[in-house]
Amino acid sequence: MSTALSDVYHHQKVLSGLRKRWVAFTFASIFALGSGALLLQTLWEPSFALRWLAISSTGMLYLVVILWRNLDQNHRPGEGGLLATFGPGNNLTLLRGALLAALAGFLLSPAPLQYLAWAPAIIYTLAIAADFLDGYAARVSNHVTRLGETLDMSLDGIGILIATTLAIQFGTLPLWYLAVALSRPLFLIGIRLREKRGLMIHELNPS
Repeated sequence: MSTALSDVYHHQKVLSGLRKRWVAFTFASIFALGSGALLLQTLWEPSFALRWLAISSTGMLYLVVILWRNLDQNHRPGEGGLLATFGPGNNLTLLRGALLAALAGFLLSPAPLQYLAWAPAIIYTLAIAADFLDGYAARVSNHVTRLGETLDMSLDGIGILIATTLAIQFGTLPLWYLAVALSRPLFLIGIRLREKRGLMIHELNPS
């Protein structure tokens, strides 16, 4: 019994530490969004900068909620013990989520001009780089977790959808290309419907 109580105490202590890391990440995100909005006000139309802040904040809220709800999954597959830190892989995934939130902020606004016109492309390139490296970093550091898998799956389809919608909005892709971006969300909706009906399902390949 004492061993069980010790395990519960350790679990709660590590979870409390992860919650503090969540708070730190949330405040860092708020600071980054506020700084980004102030910078955009000097380079763009102020009303567009405020719109960017509102949309990006919505995307960031989605990310921090997903992270909070899955803190207890910060353990290796097949193990129950929580890891005390997010690890380099999850940190890169969180960075990708923050970059995608920043990218989403350009939705519903005219394409930025001059040097700022490169911002969406640079942000998405950095997000793709983080996506390419996060799994490798997690494996090298022996920090592959269920939390990382959940975050990765939550961001994969959204990233493509945001980038494709933005490219269509800016006139660089035809409207029909939206079907490519919607393919993964529609597949997942189909999976959920089949699960509710008790039908056989097949997981979508990560590639």
